Amino acid sequence: MKTISIYNIKGGTGKTTAAKTIATGMALEGKKICLIDLDPQGNTGKTFMYEEDQLDLCNYEYKHQDEKINTFIYEYLNQEKEDTICDIFDLPSKITTIIRKTSIETLDIIPSNLYLSLIDTKIRLSDGRQENYISKALREIRNRYDYVIIDCSPVKSLLTVNAIYASDYVLIPVTIDDDSKQGLAMTLKEIKALEELYDLEIDWRVLINMKQKTRLQDENVKFLRFVFGDKLLKTLLCYQSNPITTATQQRKTILEFKEKRFRESHIANDYRNLLKELEELL
Repeated sequence: MKTISIYNIKGGTGKTTAAKTIATGMALEGKKICLIDLDPQGNTGKTFMYEEDQLDLCNYEYKHQDEKINTFIYEYLNQEKEDTICDIFDLPSKITTIIRKTSIETLDIIPSNLYLSLIDTKIRLSDGRQENYISKALREIRNRYDYVIIDCSPVKSLLTVNAIYASDYVLIPVTIDDDSKQGLAMTLKEIKALEELYDLEIDWRVLINMKQKTRLQDENVKFLRFVFGDKLLKTLLCYQSNPITTATQQRKTILEFKEKRFRESHIANDYRNLLKELEELL
């Protein structure tokens, strides 16, 4: 089993879409995949296990405005909490009980929720080692999967440290702009610091995402190719908003559509090329 973290300190680089689509593509090829949502927003998990919110007005009837607001706060902070990735930071072996099935036979998922945002502080206050919770948890399932894909939050935290510590590879999606290059530099600096701190050898690759056909972006690709060489993946994911937006709205990935206009879209073909490149690399 190999573990791939998808991470960039900078948000807006298409990290979650990449994580979901890579995991789905691998599973559709018959590989056994566990996708871990390590972002408190939980968007990766919601794609595969969305449940419509039941708006019960009965609890709000005949109340003053302040009472309605207090009821709302109580209800949404005291909903029955299902098991999520949060639980492994209490007991790593609990990972076997929090894995959920998806509609894709060989793709399982471990969901997240907003409570994950509190875990970083909890880890910092804990005794002993702080970097190996996820690593210990993954040992419990190492014979069940071909790949584990971790969708990391775009925040420097001990959650990220745990993900990278447990990873064989780190995939860094970037867009072509100055802010993204700065985010890439910060992400690489963090990876190098973790390598030195924990005596690791972290294999990382850069993935250009949302590439547009402009002269300036072509020049930026050449620049990044010159700097990073084979650390920059050959596949470029193009910018094609309509198929991705439609997939997001329908809580799918672009590779799940049967319609020809989506199946033969540029971005779907790009992802298929990316999967072939990753198979050769991994």
